[in-house]
Amino acid sequence: MKPKSRSELAYLYGYTCTRTFTRHLKKNSIKIEPYKAIYLKDQLQIYAIMGIPMMLNIEEKEQILPLLRKYCQQNNLPPPPIFKY
Repeated sequence: MKPKSRSELAYLYGYTCTRTFTRHLKKNSIKIEPYKAIYLKDQLQIYAIMGIPMMLNIEEKEQILPLLRKYCQQNNLPPPPIFKY
């Protein structure tokens, strides 16, 4: 998986503004570094709480789902929601 920018993740979740996406991250107590690429570790945290984005392509969803399930088990989180937003 390649790192994504904040604007790429905002698009995947259907937000047209990165500020709105950032507010939703803060609302869900997700902290990511500003002006930095969002690597897989942080993407997994976002996906575990906010769900797997609907706009994510099928191949990437199939790759991320096993990693996300493992992440949720290791962090005592409920199973990942597929489409929450």
